Amino acid sequence: AQCGCVYFQITTMGKGIYTPFIPRPTKQESGPNAIVKMTKIIQALEDWADNYIEQGSVKFQWGTIRPNATVGAIRGGLPHKIANSVGKCSIYFDVRIPPGQEPLSIQPEIEYVIRQTGVNAEVRPYMTRKGYIAKGFEPLVDSIRKAHAVVIGKPMETIDPPITSMWRDMNVFNEAGMPAATYGPYIREIYTDETDPSAPEREYLHANDLLKASQTYAHIAMDICNRTMN
Repeated sequence: AQCGCVYFQITTMGKGIYTPFIPRPTKQESGPNAIVKMTKIIQALEDWADNYIEQGSVKFQWGTIRPNATVGAIRGGLPHKIANSVGKCSIYFDVRIPPGQEPLSIQPEIEYVIRQTGVNAEVRPYMTRKGYIAKGFEPLVDSIRKAHAVVIGKPMETIDPPITSMWRDMNVFNEAGMPAATYGPYIREIYTDETDPSAPEREYLHANDLLKASQTYAHIAMDICNRTMN
Protein backbone atom coordinates (compact mmCIF):
# COMPACT_ATOMS: atom_id res chain seq x y z
CA ALA A 1 0.00 0.00 0.00
CA GLN A 2 1.27 3.44 -0.94
CA CYS A 3 -0.03 7.00 -0.96
CA GLY A 4 -1.16 8.96 -3.96
CA CYS A 5 -0.23 12.60 -4.35
CA VAL A 6 -1.28 15.89 -5.89
CA TYR A 7 0.92 18.90 -6.64
CA PHE A 8 -0.65 22.36 -6.37
CA GLN A 9 0.56 25.69 -7.68
CA ILE A 10 -0.85 28.43 -5.45
CA THR A 11 -0.49 31.99 -6.74
CA THR A 12 -1.04 35.39 -5.13
CA MET A 13 -1.09 38.68 -7.04
CA GLY A 14 0.20 42.06 -5.92
CA LYS A 15 1.32 45.29 -7.53
CA GLY A 16 4.79 46.49 -8.36
CA ILE A 17 5.25 49.71 -6.37
CA TYR A 18 8.60 51.46 -5.99
CA THR A 19 9.75 51.04 -2.38
CA PRO A 20 9.50 54.73 -1.30
CA PHE A 21 5.86 54.84 -2.41
CA ILE A 22 4.63 51.71 -0.63
CA PRO A 23 1.95 52.78 1.88
CA ARG A 24 2.63 52.04 5.54
CA PRO A 25 1.11 50.54 7.55
CA THR A 26 -0.53 48.03 5.21
CA LYS A 27 -2.51 44.87 5.87
CA GLN A 28 -0.68 41.64 5.13
CA GLU A 29 -3.57 40.08 3.22
CA SER A 30 -4.41 43.12 1.06
CA GLY A 31 -1.10 44.93 0.61
CA PRO A 32 0.74 45.34 -2.70
CA ASN A 33 3.40 42.66 -2.11
CA ALA A 34 2.48 39.17 -3.36
CA ILE A 35 5.28 37.57 -1.31
CA VAL A 36 4.01 39.13 1.92
CA LYS A 37 0.52 37.86 1.13
CA MET A 38 1.90 34.39 0.49
CA THR A 39 3.53 34.19 3.93
CA LYS A 40 0.07 34.16 5.49
CA ILE A 41 -1.01 31.30 3.21
CA ILE A 42 2.14 29.31 3.94
CA GLN A 43 1.53 29.50 7.69
CA ALA A 44 -2.10 28.43 7.24
CA LEU A 45 -1.07 25.44 5.09
CA GLU A 46 1.55 24.41 7.63
CA ASP A 47 -1.06 24.49 10.40
CA TRP A 48 -3.43 22.48 8.21
CA ALA A 49 -0.72 19.89 7.44
CA ASP A 50 -0.11 19.33 11.16
CA ASN A 51 -3.70 18.12 11.53
CA TYR A 52 -3.96 16.44 8.13
CA ILE A 53 -1.21 13.90 8.82
CA GLU A 54 -3.21 12.57 11.78
CA GLN A 55 -6.72 12.83 10.32
CA GLY A 56 -5.69 11.15 7.08
CA SER A 57 -3.91 8.21 8.74
CA VAL A 58 -4.89 4.73 7.56
CA LYS A 59 -3.93 1.44 9.21
CA PHE A 60 -3.52 -1.65 7.06
CA GLN A 61 -2.08 -5.13 7.47
CA TRP A 62 1.58 -4.14 7.19
CA GLY A 63 1.66 -0.81 8.98
CA THR A 64 0.22 2.70 9.07
CA ILE A 65 -0.03 5.26 6.29
CA ARG A 66 0.29 8.89 7.45
CA PRO A 67 -0.11 11.21 4.42
CA ASN A 68 1.98 14.34 4.73
CA ALA A 69 2.19 17.68 2.92
CA THR A 70 4.85 20.34 2.37
CA VAL A 71 5.62 23.55 0.50
CA GLY A 72 8.43 22.43 -1.79
CA ALA A 73 9.20 25.57 -3.80
CA ILE A 74 8.46 29.29 -4.04
CA ARG A 75 8.86 31.80 -6.88
CA GLY A 76 8.49 35.53 -6.54
CA GLY A 77 10.44 38.67 -7.33
CA LEU A 78 13.87 39.20 -8.85
CA PRO A 79 16.96 39.11 -6.60
CA HIS A 80 18.68 41.70 -8.76
CA LYS A 81 15.71 44.05 -8.71
CA ILE A 82 14.22 44.33 -5.23
CA ALA A 83 13.30 48.03 -5.30
CA ASN A 84 9.65 47.21 -5.97
CA SER A 85 6.95 45.23 -4.20
CA VAL A 86 6.30 41.91 -5.96
CA GLY A 87 3.41 41.58 -8.39
CA LYS A 88 3.20 37.77 -8.45
CA CYS A 89 4.23 34.94 -6.15
CA SER A 90 3.66 31.20 -6.48
CA ILE A 91 4.29 28.32 -4.10
CA TYR A 92 4.28 24.63 -5.00
CA PHE A 93 2.51 22.42 -2.48
CA ASP A 94 2.92 18.62 -2.33
CA VAL A 95 -0.01 16.81 -0.68
CA ARG A 96 0.03 13.03 -0.20
CA ILE A 97 -3.32 11.22 -0.46
CA PRO A 98 -4.40 7.99 1.29
CA PRO A 99 -4.72 5.01 -1.09
CA GLY A 100 -8.05 4.83 -2.90
CA GLN A 101 -8.84 8.53 -2.50
CA GLU A 102 -9.26 10.67 -5.59
CA PRO A 103 -6.38 13.20 -5.55
CA LEU A 104 -8.48 16.21 -6.54
CA SER A 105 -10.93 15.56 -3.68
CA ILE A 106 -8.51 17.43 -1.41
CA GLN A 107 -8.61 20.64 -3.47
CA PRO A 108 -11.78 22.12 -1.89
CA GLU A 109 -10.21 21.71 1.55
CA ILE A 110 -7.02 23.50 0.43
CA GLU A 111 -9.09 26.31 -1.08
CA TYR A 112 -11.11 26.66 2.14
CA VAL A 113 -7.95 26.95 4.24
CA ILE A 114 -6.68 29.70 1.95
CA ARG A 115 -9.98 31.61 1.97
CA GLN A 116 -9.86 31.70 5.76
CA THR A 117 -6.66 33.78 5.54
CA GLY A 118 -8.46 36.58 3.68
CA VAL A 119 -5.89 36.37 0.87
CA ASN A 120 -7.08 36.01 -2.72
CA ALA A 121 -5.15 33.22 -4.43
CA GLU A 122 -5.45 30.87 -7.38
CA VAL A 123 -5.14 27.15 -6.61
CA ARG A 124 -4.14 25.06 -9.61
CA PRO A 125 -3.35 21.32 -9.50
CA TYR A 126 -0.73 20.37 -12.06
CA MET A 127 0.12 16.74 -11.27
CA THR A 128 -1.92 13.93 -9.70
CA ARG A 129 -1.15 10.33 -8.81
CA LYS A 130 -3.56 7.91 -7.16
CA GLY A 131 -2.48 5.55 -4.38
CA TYR A 132 -3.43 1.89 -4.13
CA ILE A 133 -3.58 -1.07 -1.80
CA ALA A 134 -2.53 -4.14 -3.77
CA LYS A 135 -5.01 -6.92 -4.49
CA GLY A 136 -4.00 -10.56 -4.86
CA PHE A 137 -0.59 -9.83 -3.32
CA GLU A 138 -0.59 -12.79 -0.92
CA PRO A 139 1.59 -15.21 -2.98
CA LEU A 140 4.17 -12.50 -3.62
CA VAL A 141 4.34 -11.37 0.00
CA ASP A 142 4.48 -14.97 1.18
CA SER A 143 7.51 -15.51 -1.04
CA ILE A 144 9.15 -12.33 0.26
CA ARG A 145 8.48 -13.34 3.85
CA LYS A 146 10.04 -16.79 3.40
CA ALA A 147 13.09 -15.44 1.57
CA HIS A 148 13.62 -12.79 4.22
CA ALA A 149 13.55 -15.38 7.00
CA VAL A 150 16.10 -17.55 5.18
CA VAL A 151 18.60 -14.77 4.39
CA ILE A 152 18.10 -12.38 7.33
CA GLY A 153 17.34 -15.05 9.89
CA LYS A 154 14.33 -13.39 11.51
CA PRO A 155 10.76 -12.35 10.60
CA MET A 156 10.10 -9.12 8.74
CA GLU A 157 9.49 -6.10 10.94
CA THR A 158 6.63 -3.58 10.83
CA ILE A 159 7.25 -0.90 8.21
CA ASP A 160 7.82 2.67 9.42
CA PRO A 161 4.97 5.07 8.42
CA PRO A 162 7.16 7.36 6.23
CA ILE A 163 8.03 4.36 4.03
CA THR A 164 4.40 3.34 3.54
CA SER A 165 3.36 6.97 3.06
CA MET A 166 5.42 7.56 -0.09
CA TRP A 167 4.39 7.37 -3.72
CA ARG A 168 6.31 4.56 -5.40
CA ASP A 169 6.34 2.97 -8.85
CA MET A 170 4.52 -0.05 -7.39
CA ASN A 171 1.35 2.06 -7.59
CA VAL A 172 1.60 1.89 -11.40
CA PHE A 173 1.61 -1.92 -11.32
CA ASN A 174 -1.21 -2.12 -8.77
CA GLU A 175 -3.27 0.31 -10.84
CA ALA A 176 -2.87 -2.05 -13.80
CA GLY A 177 -3.99 -5.03 -11.69
CA MET A 178 -0.49 -6.48 -11.30
CA PRO A 179 0.13 -7.22 -7.59
CA ALA A 180 3.25 -5.39 -6.44
CA ALA A 181 5.08 -4.88 -3.16
CA THR A 182 8.11 -2.92 -1.98
CA TYR A 183 10.93 -4.76 -0.25
CA GLY A 184 14.45 -3.66 0.57
CA PRO A 185 17.03 -2.91 3.26
CA TYR A 186 16.71 -0.05 5.71
CA ILE A 187 18.88 3.04 5.45
CA ARG A 188 21.23 2.74 8.41
CA GLU A 189 23.51 5.73 7.92
CA ILE A 190 22.59 9.39 7.40
CA TYR A 191 25.37 11.85 6.62
CA THR A 192 24.96 15.57 7.27
CA ASP A 193 27.46 18.07 5.88
CA GLU A 194 28.24 20.18 8.97
CA THR A 195 30.05 22.78 6.83
CA ASP A 196 26.86 23.45 4.84
CA PRO A 197 23.69 23.42 7.01
CA SER A 198 21.52 23.89 3.90
CA ALA A 199 22.85 20.75 2.19
CA PRO A 200 20.40 17.82 2.07
CA GLU A 201 21.00 14.77 4.22
CA ARG A 202 22.60 11.88 2.38
CA GLU A 203 21.54 8.32 3.09
CA TYR A 204 23.83 5.31 2.90
CA LEU A 205 23.43 1.54 2.89
CA HIS A 206 25.89 -0.83 4.49
CA ALA A 207 27.48 -3.04 1.85
CA ASN A 208 26.47 -6.19 3.77
CA ASP A 209 22.82 -5.08 3.81
CA LEU A 210 22.93 -4.58 0.03
CA LEU A 211 24.41 -8.07 -0.37
CA LYS A 212 21.68 -9.62 1.78
CA ALA A 213 19.00 -7.77 -0.17
CA SER A 214 20.40 -9.17 -3.43
CA GLN A 215 20.39 -12.67 -1.99
CA THR A 216 16.81 -12.22 -0.83
CA TYR A 217 15.70 -11.03 -4.28
CA ALA A 218 17.34 -14.12 -5.80
CA HIS A 219 15.44 -16.40 -3.40
CA ILE A 220 12.17 -14.63 -4.25
CA ALA A 221 12.75 -14.97 -7.99
CA MET A 222 13.66 -18.65 -7.72
CA ASP A 223 10.60 -19.38 -5.59
CA ILE A 224 8.14 -17.63 -7.90
CA CYS A 225 9.67 -18.86 -11.16
CA ASN A 226 9.65 -22.50 -10.01
CA ARG A 227 5.97 -22.55 -9.08
CA THR A 228 3.48 -24.53 -11.15
CA MET A 229 1.25 -22.27 -13.23
CA ASN A 230 -2.48 -22.58 -12.60
